[in-house]
Amino acid sequence: MNDEAVIRGIVTETIRHCSKSREVIAQEMTTLLGERVTARMLNSYTSEAAEKHRWPAQYTRALCHATGDWRLVRCISERAGFHLITKAEAKLFELGRQYLIEKRAAQTIAALERELAGVAL
Repeated sequence: MNDEAVIRGIVTETIRHCSKSREVIAQEMTTLLGERVTARMLNSYTSEAAEKHRWPAQYTRALCHATGDWRLVRCISERAGFHLITKAEAKLFELGRQYLIEKRAAQTIAALERELAGVAL
């Protein structure tokens, strides 16, 4: 259940692959969070040598938003047994659910019609 190394790895990769500098990412996170985040802090959180610095959970969405990379949120969710989907995917899921409800209702209606065949209405 200790996700520290996994989180550190994803944060490191997220920052490394972002086209923005650590300074810009930190500034955007500061704006989003309303609390100061510095490039030096990001360096501490991503350094394997700085084990005493743990990633603050409240930084997660701000990092993802600032970098446009949502792997960290996805990883945390999946490690907890959940699967993230987009709003569009949720609508597709609901469409499929409604389709199955409609299909089962049609099957129930057909079965009732067969049972009631010949019964005067």
